[in-house]
Amino acid sequence: MGAPKYGTVAAVASLLVTMVVVGPSGAVDGPTVTAGNGIYSIVSSNAGAPAVGTFTAVTGATNPFGGGRSLLWGGTEGLPRSTYASVRRYFETSTQDWAQGDRGPEAIDLDSVDPTVELIGSTGVRTTYDTGSFELEEAVEVGGSVFEDAFMNVDLTLRNTSGEDLELGLRLLLDSAVDLDDGPSFQLADGPIVTTAETQVDPADDGVVEFRTRDNDTNTGELPTFSVVGRTVGTPTPELLQYACEPEAATFPFEYEIHAAVEVASPSDQCAPEDGGDSAVLLYWGATNDDAIVLSPGSSATVTLQLHVEQVRPIPTTLAPVPILLQFNPFQLTQFHVQATLNTAFGVPVVGREVIFTDPRGNVICAATTNAAGVAQCTRPMPWLTALVSLRYIAVFPGDTTYAPTQATAGLIG
Repeated sequence: MGAPKYGTVAAVASLLVTMVVVGPSGAVDGPTVTAGNGIYSIVSSNAGAPAVGTFTAVTGATNPFGGGRSLLWGGTEGLPRSTYASVRRYFETSTQDWAQGDRGPEAIDLDSVDPTVELIGSTGVRTTYDTGSFELEEAVEVGGSVFEDAFMNVDLTLRNTSGEDLELGLRLLLDSAVDLDDGPSFQLADGPIVTTAETQVDPADDGVVEFRTRDNDTNTGELPTFSVVGRTVGTPTPELLQYACEPEAATFPFEYEIHAAVEVASPSDQCAPEDGGDSAVLLYWGATNDDAIVLSPGSSATVTLQLHVEQVRPIPTTLAPVPILLQFNPFQLTQFHVQATLNTAFGVPVVGREVIFTDPRGNVICAATTNAAGVAQCTRPMPWLTALVSLRYIAVFPGDTTYAPTQATAGLIG
């Protein structure tokens, strides 16, 4: 994790408490606020805690890769703060920056404007800051019902509450992580995978910026484990993107001059060598005065970033069929019942997939679709003598674009 992403020990201790009490109005109490849909969970710093509105993300219990895997730094521990947004106001001859949390003397800490925090149902958190001249509203919410269509949405809205035109810039620093790897590699669209810092100017050639971060060390097993995909939605689109060394970039609340070719995603003496690198992705809307978001009094602009997990290869699966005698029913001697549980290799039930049951010769006995527990079961008229003679049956999952194929054999007693 490299540089001190939290500052004082007291700040860390306060953030470790994650109990949330929700009042009837939708307001929340406690140092962090948690929301999710089972596939993804978000944890946001609450009012009264350091860096209000900063957030992190983690896989949920029904994610096929298993729960508790960081998508941003701090996700596994439920500790927000290192991913943060900042705003720059452009004046005729100067600038003024605001940032979520204490980011040094160059920026005003948005905690100082007494931000408000509220839940968006059970799936999101909204934080609002009123600086007196503009409002910043951050809405972080998860959506989708199955892994293939689930996502996390980050909406940042700037609203002019003054009586004059405002020229503003917005930056979002994502403290990248893939599970335990705090220094994942980077890929812009379908470009090359890189592990050294770089700057992309005007990266949206089709109106959309899409990038991927992937673990390249630290985690165990076959790497990469998965990708975290980021994709901007709608307009305006960011005109600048940086892949950077997080401990350094985070100390600059807005404008940051990247040091190209610095190794940020592998053990080296250039960026957090003790942690195998420490990378971040920085997106800018209005990076310079010439590109500023111009808001007339009462007007607003919203930028949107979506994040989701993408498998690098079909997710490995396992099948556990039930032995024949454990399903024996003396009152249904002419019925052959078969059952198997389909899970990912990470122990999560695979729902809504067909499992085919065959005899040892490959003849299909029956087929069934897995339920919410990953269980597929079916019954076919068949003399039990036939089953006892063969002494086994085979459960087969043929696989698809998301899940890898697998099969297993059930014997008479095991």
